[in-house]
Amino acid sequence: LSELPYNIKMIDIGDKNWMVTLSEQKLDLLIDLVYGCPGQEGTIKGLADINQVKYLGSDIFTHSLIKDKYISKLVAIDQNIATPRFLNVTSKDYYKMPQKYHEMIADQIGYPCIVKPRRKGGLSLGISYCQNQHEISKCFENVFHYDDCALIEQYILGREVSVCVVLINDVLTVLPMIEVLIEDGAHICNYDTKMKGKRKLCIPANISVETRNEISKISTKLFSAFGARDFCYFDFIIGNDIYFIEAGATPGLTETSNLTLALKEYNMDVANFFFQLINKRVVTDECTVN
Repeated sequence: LSELPYNIKMIDIGDKNWMVTLSEQKLDLLIDLVYGCPGQEGTIKGLADINQVKYLGSDIFTHSLIKDKYISKLVAIDQNIATPRFLNVTSKDYYKMPQKYHEMIADQIGYPCIVKPRRKGGLSLGISYCQNQHEISKCFENVFHYDDCALIEQYILGREVSVCVVLINDVLTVLPMIEVLIEDGAHICNYDTKMKGKRKLCIPANISVETRNEISKISTKLFSAFGARDFCYFDFIIGNDIYFIEAGATPGLTETSNLTLALKEYNMDVANFFFQLINKRVVTDECTVN
């Protein structure tokens, strides 16, 4: 962003007084670059709303819908979009009657399954692949370390595809799709793999034109259903059907993040992408951008 012709101020959320700093700054526009908490949940956007600061990206309501994996699946179902079977379990209920939920998972979801935080996490934090009933207690222990609500999801054997939908020159655009290649013997892409930038990706995804068109249609439909703005990403598994897994309103923006790579494949760099969004939001010639 330093390449752009604006007066840019950086606010580091590692500083315990960052919320006060943000509130005291006279900003024309805010760009939330926080992947994970408190960016994904919409906390930063809520603070911007309180201070009447314009910003890029979706509002706090869209963040809340998307970040809650249980609610986001209900939205998908309402739009007639397939998603794996799922079950919501709170830590309070689980620890009262663990055996009851073990049986519910076996009956309603089946094994193997995926156990993940319902509302928090990111970069696969708290997510476990559970092969059988003997492992489920340990998976619950892990997930409740991150969230007091867990989502139990049917494991779908298939190809994982991530899709970034963005606004480019006022046109909603589906960027080249990315296939996440899971290592031999692994079932999910874990935290260490993502943090160390060792994910194996295929871009553009090696899928048929028909599948690509269908995923594009589903992604733009979800973008609208969630009320997203400017950019959003969606994760799918291609098995016997195209299954929606989850979404994010704030994409990662490292050199190896999906949005960065998808924009590059689209022949657009991150600076130019933000430049056209900023021009759309800001009327004045000079602005301060965070």
